[in-house]
Amino acid sequence: MTYIQKCEWLKLYQSALRRQKMLIRRIRNVRDQAETVTQAMQPVVSSGGGTDKVGHAVERIDAYQRELEHEVERTQALCCAIRREIWAIRDPLLQDVLELRYIDGLHIWQISNQLHISERHARRLHRDAVDRLSVPDGVPSL
Repeated sequence: MTYIQKCEWLKLYQSALRRQKMLIRRIRNVRDQAETVTQAMQPVVSSGGGTDKVGHAVERIDAYQRELEHEVERTQALCCAIRREIWAIRDPLLQDVLELRYIDGLHIWQISNQLHISERHARRLHRDAVDRLSVPDGVPSL
């Protein structure tokens, strides 16, 4: 696997976290819409036109929640696979660089600040760490 392919694989975890956040926002939006419909229906007795909207909202929320549960499971599996490969590198400083970058989602300048090293050195360590990484065949992906 090339350096770029390894980096793309490592970035999958943060992508999965963003997908979870998006699904949570969708669930909240649909709930808000459903609450708006039910509040609007309360003072008026209607023939049931709004109940279809509420029922549809409940179905969408249910579907999003199932999708979110599946996404959480995939994210956890991906995080475990990435951490396993990071921990296989025997240099703790290189492990820290990869953990901070791909698990915590920090930028190189933030990593250099946290580790009290120059940004240039952090980039060199990152490159070395990724080069040492051995991504197994059949790794989880999105």
